Amino acid sequence: MKLFLLQNSSQIIIQKWLSLPRNRWLNLARNEWLSLPRNGWLSLARNQWLTLPRNEWLTLAGILNGIPNYYEAMKLFTIAANQKCANAEFNIGNLYSFGLGVEKDFCEAEKWYIRAKNDGYSEAYLSLALLYFKGKCNEKYLDKAKEYFKIYCNVYNESNYYLGLIYFNAEENVQQNKKLGFQYFTNYVHKIDIHKFDVNEVDEDKIDKKSSNYYNALNFIGFAFLYGKGVEKNIFKAYHPLYLAATVGDNPSAQFYLGLIYCQLPDNYDNNNEAIKWLKKASSNGYTNATLKLKELGYQD
Repeated sequence: MKLFLLQNSSQIIIQKWLSLPRNRWLNLARNEWLSLPRNGWLSLARNQWLTLPRNEWLTLAGILNGIPNYYEAMKLFTIAANQKCANAEFNIGNLYSFGLGVEKDFCEAEKWYIRAKNDGYSEAYLSLALLYFKGKCNEKYLDKAKEYFKIYCNVYNESNYYLGLIYFNAEENVQQNKKLGFQYFTNYVHKIDIHKFDVNEVDEDKIDKKSSNYYNALNFIGFAFLYGKGVEKNIFKAYHPLYLAATVGDNPSAQFYLGLIYCQLPDNYDNNNEAIKWLKKASSNGYTNATLKLKELGYQD
């Protein structure tokens, strides 16, 4: 349905939205409300929303004339949360987690995320996993974090990254856990085939830039191949992920390990120059081990 917005037509518009089957009007509302020339629709909309049998409208509660108003959002979310609306409970958790309109309080965020989870809001598992992984509420609960990340890893790819960190850095059952960590990291970067790589075919300008987590995962994969941690040692397979992380991702750890690879190659002018180049890049990015390695090699700038 095409809604033609006139200056004083808020009542008509809302009536049309409410007459739409199911919740289709929500998609229209997000775009149409913000284009209204006046703000009179806001108080009217609040009254109309509260008559709805469902609470999906709460996703819009924080928008006032295009500017988030978290104080108003909290009031509306609380109304719905008292009716056991899981979406509202989750959003209250977010407000506390990020300190939006309220003082940041991770333990209060945890409480609301748990309520949302228990009321069937699946995304709350991920938010709880991140809280537990980072130790934001009292202490780290890595077992709980693993449990919740695993629930969500097929839906939210970042879960594979965090599972990789948990297992790869585990202090018990080291080799087995590093193998699991390697598998989760490779799942995370599944679009790259780490077994087939030719540096001459890489055009850095044509590679899409990705998140720092992505390049950090590549760094872990390269490290695993370089030292045989959780996978068979293979210096040549280590090169591919480290090169991408060091160049496109400007990852200082990958730059350091790339320098070490060149140190292990036959001693000649080109290899020595490449080793110094990558160690210098890592050192300039604040990687202390690279600075120490340069001194060990007798390099003086």
